[in-house]
Amino acid sequence: MTEEVRPAGARLEGWALLAATLAVLVTLTLYVRANGREDTREVLYDWQVSAFDGLAGADQAIYNSLYTVKDEIPIIFDDINAFNPPGTKFRWPNLKDFEDLQHVDLEAVKVELLSQEELFLKLAGDLPKEMVFQRELLVSRL
Repeated sequence: MTEEVRPAGARLEGWALLAATLAVLVTLTLYVRANGREDTREVLYDWQVSAFDGLAGADQAIYNSLYTVKDEIPIIFDDINAFNPPGTKFRWPNLKDFEDLQHVDLEAVKVELLSQEELFLKLAGDLPKEMVFQRELLVSRL
């Protein structure tokens, strides 16, 4: 007569796997409900369509790849994200953002030049002539 020998932990292993699977499914369901999909559609500009339309097959594949990673670029290159306040959704900088960066406050430059002049007077004999000439050129341009 042969006797059947069962493994020692076989009874509870099945139930433990079932409980772990249910826990993962419940957690995933709650996560999807809390952070579900965004239903907003992105605006597709005419230049994007026209840029894609004239491309050959391989170039369209490259364009599609770059378009899909566009949301990851701000994470990789954090300096691009400097135009957006913290906690807001990323948006690409526009021309107005760059115009603001190019603005020069002449009064602040004049104050800076005065402080440079004080420093130059303290270092009078140790400065190279080129540095003094560059400063004089800057003053003459203002």
